Amino acid sequence: MYISGDNSKVVVGLLIAVVVGALIGMLNGLGITYLKISPFVMTLSMAGVVTGAILVINHGNVSGKIAPIMTRIIARPITDTIRIPGAIVIWLLFGFFMWLLLERTTYGKQLFAIGVNRVTAKLSGVNVNLVNISTYALAGALTGFGGFLLVGNTGVVFIALGQPYLFPAIAAVAVGGTLLSGGKGSYWGTMSGAIVLTLITSLLTTMQMPESVRRMVLGATLLALISIYGRQRSFRQ
Repeated sequence: MYISGDNSKVVVGLLIAVVVGALIGMLNGLGITYLKISPFVMTLSMAGVVTGAILVINHGNVSGKIAPIMTRIIARPITDTIRIPGAIVIWLLFGFFMWLLLERTTYGKQLFAIGVNRVTAKLSGVNVNLVNISTYALAGALTGFGGFLLVGNTGVVFIALGQPYLFPAIAAVAVGGTLLSGGKGSYWGTMSGAIVLTLITSLLTTMQMPESVRRMVLGATLLALISIYGRQRSFRQ
């Protein structure tokens, strides 16, 4: 609603989305770290609180108009000769950035160490609470950035715009080889998982399978992979 079709407000609108997302993520991290609330319960509850707050602030009418430059940069091809949507280029650049962050920084190594064993990480000098809260804040900021890209790609604004992507996002992480229990994973793997799921969904759509069947296939795929990765981890231990 802030941008309202004005190109000059896009940068500020993006910053607002990222900062608000980071604050919400930080609240999640604080609740999980210090109040010992289950991550699933905390994030799910916060999602309900934020959704309700948005409806109250906007008097139940969540609407808006995206700026033309958002569609031009995100959804349309880069040039007339390079027929690749800008979103793909942003995705690849972002993937490289996440690879550097997770694989080539102290923060990334500490994050994986916490995923493997929190006690061992703490004894090794890792500030577990700080890394934990920072990670949730970063996740919230990235969620705000992702929402901005989604709005620019679809060209529409409504409260449940991102809801259809919730389950596929979790499935892409699992398909990409990330252990949901922590300690193992990569952003390149998640990107590969997203591509695989997109191909599966496209195949099912081409076969004119109903939405219910597509959800069943994605759910079965997720359960199978979680079972396989869980057994592999128990074997290693």
